[in-house]
Order: sequence, then C-alpha cells, then structure tokens
Amino acid sequence: MILNKPSILIRKASSWKTILLLSLFFLCKNVSAKSYFVTGLGLQFDLGNMGEVITKDGINSAQYYPVQSSNPCDATKAGCNSSGTVSGVALRRLVVPENRLLTIERTTGGVFQVESAQGAMVGGSIMAGFEKDFSKYFFWRISANYTQKIAGGITKASFIGYRFIDANWNFQSIIIPATIGIKINVTEDTSIYMGAGLNYYTGGWGIRGRNDSKTINDTLDALVPSVPQLALVRDLLKDGPDPPSVRENTQFRISGFSPHWLIGTQARITDKGHVFLEVETVFASKMDSTTSQSLGTVLNLSPTPAYPIQVGGQVFRAGYKHEL
Repeated sequence: MILNKPSILIRKASSWKTILLLSLFFLCKNVSAKSYFVTGLGLQFDLGNMGEVITKDGINSAQYYPVQSSNPCDATKAGCNSSGTVSGVALRRLVVPENRLLTIERTTGGVFQVESAQGAMVGGSIMAGFEKDFSKYFFWRISANYTQKIAGGITKASFIGYRFIDANWNFQSIIIPATIGIKINVTEDTSIYMGAGLNYYTGGWGIRGRNDSKTINDTLDALVPSVPQLALVRDLLKDGPDPPSVRENTQFRISGFSPHWLIGTQARITDKGHVFLEVETVFASKMDSTTSQSLGTVLNLSPTPAYPIQVGGQVFRAGYKHEL
C-alpha cells in the first residue's frame, strides 16, 4: 500500500494540472473576447410611412357632399337633372394633402397662401448599448433606440390672413433590439458585420390642428351672388369636413415584438476606440384605434378611428464603439 501512494499522488497532481489548464484556457478565451460600449446618432426618413398621406393622398372623410358634372347633358334623358347636369356625391377630405393646397394657391394667384408644406416627417435617432464578440467571427448586441420627429410633417394654409389649415404631425418610438450576427475582419483595423434579431417596440404617430375649409367655403358662397367669379375658388374647398375639425389631437400608439436586421462597418481610430456606420431595419407595425378629440372628426370620420401604424423603418446611423 505504501508503494502505491506516489502513483496516486501523481494522478491527483495531473488532475489538478488539467483543471488549472482548462480554467486558464477559458479565462484567456473570455479575456480575448472584446466587449464594447456602443452609442450612435442616426436619421430615419418617412416616419410612420406617412409621407404619401401628407404630400399627395390625404385622409378621406366618411361623409359625402353633393357634386355636379361640368359637362351639360340632355335634361329629357334619365340621370340628367333639370339644370342639364348629372348629380352625384363625392367623399369629403378630413386631411388635405399638400399638393392640393399648392394647386389651389397657384390657381387663385396667391389669394390662398400655403405657409408651410414640409412634406414627410424625418426623425432623429439616438442609440446606446452593449456589444460583445464571441468565438472568432460572431457578436451579440443589446441596445435601446429612441426616435423623434425633427423635421417635416407641418402643413399650414391661409385665406386673407385666416389660417384654415393647420396640421402638425408628430412621431416618437422606443425600440430595444437584441441582435446576434457575424463580424468579418477586412484588415487588421477594419471589419464588416451583419446581424438579425428580435426587438421590443413602442411608439406611434399623431396629428393635431384644424381643417376649417367649411368656414372659407361658406364665406365665398355668400359672396358669389355679388362676385360670380368666386364660384371657382369656392368649389375648390367644397370637400372640407362639415362640421369643421378644430382643436384635433389624435394620437396612435402601439407596442409589441418584431424582427429586425442590421449591416455595418467599423474602423479602429484609437487603441480602444472604433467608429462605425450601419443601417438598421426594423419591421414594426400594427393596427391601432384611438379616440377623436374634436366634434368634426367624430362626425366626419369616427369617434374611434383605426389606422395601420408603423414605427419601424430604416435608420442610417453613425457612431462610436469603445472597448471595455
């Protein structure tokens, strides 16, 4: 028994050496895996995908108004009224698009003035997060992004000093993406990366202001008997909401989970500092309903209108990564 003790001690020593070597291996592996604090600023264009609504489509009312054909017809034939025109109905407009307002301004020689037509909303985005490399080619990142409108989305029009159109769109979103991806070194100091993941999102858009086209239309209608030429101008505003929508402040908000992906490149500028450029695409949209705030919107559209809301989109970002 005494002769066997050295061999037992040797085996125990070998086991401890193996455990120590494995511990050092994993420790070195963890030390070599780089970790970063990440922050960046970006731009997101056409917030909420509402650019076409603001610039050319508008939002129709649920109410109709009477219209007549401009071409004369035979009053003895079916469908032709006694005045020799065909009568019908058309939808009123709750939100007037900017291209229509600009057309009215030029048609009337500036009697109607478009004070602001800023087009689609543009958002500014700020991001901060933590990123860690693992294995040789992979990384994961978790971050938080906040986006808010910084330009666009303001439409104003007036008639002889009275502002009858005043639409101010707004947008906010918070997105928390968790990303896993691949990172490939192009040179010793530069690399490209791409990844995908799942994010939590919350946010939405809203509109506040007024559409008081009816007041202008009624005023011109009273003046037409004295100045028949005003009939053309009056008819351009016949499709306004009745009653007018004033002091409206409709806000849509959604939240949930959705996928996203990103692609970017980074370059070392100091021993521990890197700059990066990336594009992050978030797929986040959902139907939402809200409560109308003005009587005009309640009667012309709905007390609880519904609309597809999008808070995702593409963010073009530049930023800085600092090795921890």
